[in-house]
Amino acid sequence: MKTFLNQKSKLKQITLSGYEAHSLLAPPQRMKQLESSFKNKTTPKKAAVLIHLYPGENDFLHFILIQRNSYVGVHSGQISFPGGKPEALDANLWGTALRESSEEVGLNGIDIHKLRSLTDVFIPPSNFLVSPFVSYSYEKPEFIPEKKEVDLILEIPLANLLDHQQVLYKKLTTNYIGEFEVPCYIFDEKVVWGATAMILSELRILFLS
Repeated sequence: MKTFLNQKSKLKQITLSGYEAHSLLAPPQRMKQLESSFKNKTTPKKAAVLIHLYPGENDFLHFILIQRNSYVGVHSGQISFPGGKPEALDANLWGTALRESSEEVGLNGIDIHKLRSLTDVFIPPSNFLVSPFVSYSYEKPEFIPEKKEVDLILEIPLANLLDHQQVLYKKLTTNYIGEFEVPCYIFDEKVVWGATAMILSELRILFLS
């Protein structure tokens, strides 16, 4: 945690890698889909997610991921960051990320500080443009999963992400595409792919810059 605090100002100023980082963990054809959507001027729905950093075991920096409950939809059961769609009471997308995270995992009762935003990620299957925000706290939150939406909370040491020296690939089956092989990260035996992995790829490059 002390190392992170010493690097905080630098992390705010680093130029984001955006396309380069996302392409490393993008599912098959995803970058072509993004280019097509841009050319066709697709109007996506907005959403925001929070990558929250906090001191975990031995004061090492951690972040959380959630496994969403199963439901009828594109992202059923997937691993993601807490977050969701804006509501009228949100002042901006940062406010959306905070509110949704508080509702889904219980980020209440502690001071949450904004570090910076990351590059937006478009998700073609659900037509969402996701704005990721990185936050931090000086103490570990007491996470409380929202049972209707969250099946599991994963507490991941940041070092586990930074130590990934090569991209892994796994075969998955989805209702959207069928069976295909995706680049991914694996944390606690959970496969993290798609937009979440693309965001983590940029986070990893940011911290290694």
